[in-house]
Amino acid sequence: MFEKKYRYYLVQFDNGRTAWYRSDEGGYKAGMKVIVPITGNGMWDIALIAEAKRFAQKQLPCPLTQTAGIVCKAGITAKHKVKAHNDRLAKCKQKAIDISTMSVRTRKGTVSYVTCKEEWELFRRKFGRKVRLIESCPPVKFSQIPRQAQKAYKNEKFEELNSFMKLMKDRGARQPEYSSRGKLTAAIAVKYPQIIKVPKAGPL
Repeated sequence: MFEKKYRYYLVQFDNGRTAWYRSDEGGYKAGMKVIVPITGNGMWDIALIAEAKRFAQKQLPCPLTQTAGIVCKAGITAKHKVKAHNDRLAKCKQKAIDISTMSVRTRKGTVSYVTCKEEWELFRRKFGRKVRLIESCPPVKFSQIPRQAQKAYKNEKFEELNSFMKLMKDRGARQPEYSSRGKLTAAIAVKYPQIIKVPKAGPL
C-alpha cells in the first residue's frame, strides 16, 4: 500500500536558529531563501532552507499539527513584503486565531488535527469579521481530517444552508428547488456560490 510522504524543510535564520517547516509544493530546494511564519500571531521572517526531506507519517521530525508551513519563496522584494506584513499585523487590534489546526473529540479522547480548505472557508464566513484568522500550517484534504470533524463540517454546512433558505423565504424570494440527485439547482448556486457548490443544472 502506498504510504503518503510529507515534504519537510529545515530552515536556518540569520541568528543561527533552525526549525522545521513543511509544504505541499515541491518547488523548494536547499539553498533557497523563503518567507516563513515565526510566531503564533502570524508574523513573518526570511530564512534559508538548509535541508529538504520527505518523511512518512511515523518518521516526521515534528508532528503535522506543530509544524508551520512555508509562506512563499523570498524574492528581491522579500524584505519589504515581510516588513509591510508585520507592520500591518502590529497595528491590527483584532485577536489572532490560527485555524490551521483544531481539536475534536473521538472515542479515544480529544485529538488535534490539521484542518482542510473547506473548513477554512467555513471559518472565514463564520468568524472572519470578529477576529483575525491566520493559517500557519498547510491544509490537508477533506478525506484526511477525522470522521468526527467531517461530520461536524457537514452539520455546519447544513445549518448554514437552512439559515440561508429561511432568510430568502422571509424576503419573499422563490424557494430553491432540488434536482433528481438532491442537489440545489442553478439560480441559488450561481448567486451564492459560497453557500453550496453544485454541478451545472437547468434554470429554476
